[in-house]
Amino acid sequence: MPFVAPTTHALTFTGGETLSDWEDFIDVLRACCDLLPATAIQVLTNGRAFANSQIVDAWKDIGHPNLMAAIPVYASVDHIHDHVVQARPRDRGIDEGGADMSSIIEFPIADKPITESEIDKLHGDAFRDLDMSICDCESMAKIAAQIVMNTKTEDRELAFAVVHAMEMLTALKANYYAAWHGERKP
Repeated sequence: MPFVAPTTHALTFTGGETLSDWEDFIDVLRACCDLLPATAIQVLTNGRAFANSQIVDAWKDIGHPNLMAAIPVYASVDHIHDHVVQARPRDRGIDEGGADMSSIIEFPIADKPITESEIDKLHGDAFRDLDMSICDCESMAKIAAQIVMNTKTEDRELAFAVVHAMEMLTALKANYYAAWHGERKP
């Protein structure tokens, strides 16, 4: 922490799971409290460590006024969230009798129940509706690449960026159609 300027407005810790070696990481957060008291400290975590009251107490005892845990929530249903993050049953505490995600964090309650089939339908509709946009983007990228190639310019970075964007959009379109037909593209 001595290398971070005390005037830093915000500092975010990401990783793998930031709290997997929680005792050492709590020491880092204590250093932030001492050396960066005015800095907003954000810790990206899956939140599972907070099922352990020892970790919760250590976190609370840090006393940094701008310390926050950021837990990305990928679904309003805990088992769907766990599926998205590829959590195994023991990660949810099921095998060990521990807490699952719904007892660690409060998931937002949807206006109406959302089932897996409803989510699958939403994803299918969104996937289908991308077709025209992807085709339009690829066409515009090809036009932009042709214009850049036909323009006398010394800006090689611009030419590279435009041509590379066109290549990326062409690959995206190919991957989209492959996925549509049930194929997998690398």
